[in-house]
Amino acid sequence: MATTRIGLSNLQLEIDDNHIAYTPDSLSFINGKGEYNVRSMAAGGGAVEIVVTENVATKISDVKFSSDTTDYIIDVSRGWKELRNLHTIRIFDPNGEFNAVFVGMTLTNDPDYKVSQDGTVDFEFKGNPSF
Repeated sequence: MATTRIGLSNLQLEIDDNHIAYTPDSLSFINGKGEYNVRSMAAGGGAVEIVVTENVATKISDVKFSSDTTDYIIDVSRGWKELRNLHTIRIFDPNGEFNAVFVGMTLTNDPDYKVSQDGTVDFEFKGNPSF
């Protein structure tokens, strides 16, 4: 029996409880659960033992998106830059079960507002792992 899955292509984005519109196909995130290093040690006779260590330096979440350059996005993003480590970002499907919450987020890049008929601006937030 075949199973049908619905892809996530039109999620809602909220930053500090404010709805933020974004450029299609620009939203991406890393949950920040961290990576593992896997190494092998010689155990003699051709055998090996595997050593797994957690790389805690990679336990940082990352949320990236682009938005059209509008007066609203310029205004609201000024506040994002001023408040470090205090933003809450929620990415969710209002008609489904998907929900990712990121707390303690900081806008890490200095936004470059492209002013033109199709101008956009990129944002990157980093912080605590999602839950």
